[in-house]
Amino acid sequence: MMPADGRAFRHVVTDLASDLRTLIRDTASLARLEAGEASSTLRNSLGGLVAGVVMALGGLLVLLSALVLVLIAVGLPPWAAASLAALVLIGGGGLLAWVSAAQLTPALVSLPRTRRSVRDTLAWIRGGAR
Repeated sequence: MMPADGRAFRHVVTDLASDLRTLIRDTASLARLEAGEASSTLRNSLGGLVAGVVMALGGLLVLLSALVLVLIAVGLPPWAAASLAALVLIGGGGLLAWVSAAQLTPALVSLPRTRRSVRDTLAWIRGGAR
């Protein structure tokens, strides 16, 4: 049986296979592009986070030194002032780490445009197959 446009069935199948390869290649390219964008954003965010943590840690160390000096000025022996300041920091840091770990969720790269493209393509294929 010949298609309505006069092409042989073999040409129709060849064209369909070519179009399917192009669709798969384009979908894979879209996925790579989205993954690259997500990776770039994540890399930049992590760099800023690390720099911020280093700066905050430096400030915290200076503040800790000031707290120890204040406690010494109040009349505590140096060893007691340093120990008290360390215990307060350990307790606060441990509490912060515990709360943060409880709220931690894995970051998933969902590739929304690629998923939408695949979903639309599958819907189109199902619609055309009927």
